[in-house]
Amino acid sequence: MKRSLSGSRPSMWSLIATLLILFAVPVVYGKSDKKSQSNKNERSIVFEEEFALERDGKLVVEVDDMDVILETNDGRTASVAVYVSGRDRDKARGYFEKIRFEAQLLGRTLEVRSRDNNQYGWDTWFGSRHPHVWVVVMLPRQIDVEIETEDGDIKMDGVNGNAYVRTEDGDIVADAIDGDSIEIRSEDGDIVAKSLTGRDLTLWTEDGDIEVDAVNAQELDVSVEDGDIVLSRVDSKLTIVKTDDGDLDVVISGARLEISCADGNIHARLLDAMEVEIEIEDGDVVLDLPKNTGFDLDLGGGDVNIRTKLEIEGRVSDDSLRGSVNDGGPVVRVRGGDGSIVVREK
Repeated sequence: MKRSLSGSRPSMWSLIATLLILFAVPVVYGKSDKKSQSNKNERSIVFEEEFALERDGKLVVEVDDMDVILETNDGRTASVAVYVSGRDRDKARGYFEKIRFEAQLLGRTLEVRSRDNNQYGWDTWFGSRHPHVWVVVMLPRQIDVEIETEDGDIKMDGVNGNAYVRTEDGDIVADAIDGDSIEIRSEDGDIVAKSLTGRDLTLWTEDGDIEVDAVNAQELDVSVEDGDIVLSRVDSKLTIVKTDDGDLDVVISGARLEISCADGNIHARLLDAMEVEIEIEDGDVVLDLPKNTGFDLDLGGGDVNIRTKLEIEGRVSDDSLRGSVNDGGPVVRVRGGDGSIVVREK
């Protein structure tokens, strides 16, 4: 059964936890347990250094298995700190010492890197795969950032600059990013942001949800293979949204909206006149049109329903509609499978 946009995901963790307790098997903490487990362990700082980084510089972070926390301020200096936590403080420190970690300022670029971060094993860290390691970077707000982590979460404060952010297995949470080009990717995790402003903006996750409160862009490209998308307020000339298996909820203004959905439900609320192209294979479409705004409608699906007092000039049947409203305007084209297409005026 498909989960709703606001519903919780079904889980087997409670049953698994019960069986593990009964059979006294050590628990391997996954992503959902990582932060709560870290709070029970002792935290140690293992690296700390400051740098004279000017505004309009650049931050490059490439780490293998760490969480990354980026904090910004209005100053002209940067600092890098690394923390570890685990059941045994000495083992946690020893784990970090095996990592080739470095932070250095090269011109106007602060580079933070780690390598060979797979020095652990079941025999050296019984009961947990490895200690929790995270790097905290504080730097001027006006800066470009490139952040990559193989297996970790990324949390970002406000950034004024271009941003390329990627994690293979983790969540990405951003407060506000304002730059010319913004690209945020997670192969197995959620993407959550309050405000994103830029010319070209790309959001992509393979297995996770995307939720953004406000987007202002020239071109917005959002793609999810298995997950839901919630875009609470979008202002973009061109918005392209693709999802293979998930629901979409978007409130939008702009010039053109393109949506491709294989299996999911779509709710799109248009705030002004724009061209719309929607293709959906299996799911329902609810389309809210602004009042007193002209459109040319071209709708086809299992069931077409006009829930409004709009006067349609054209051909209307149970499974298709071709006609104009309010003297016509931008074309709204929807092609569905067996699902319903509902048009409302709000």
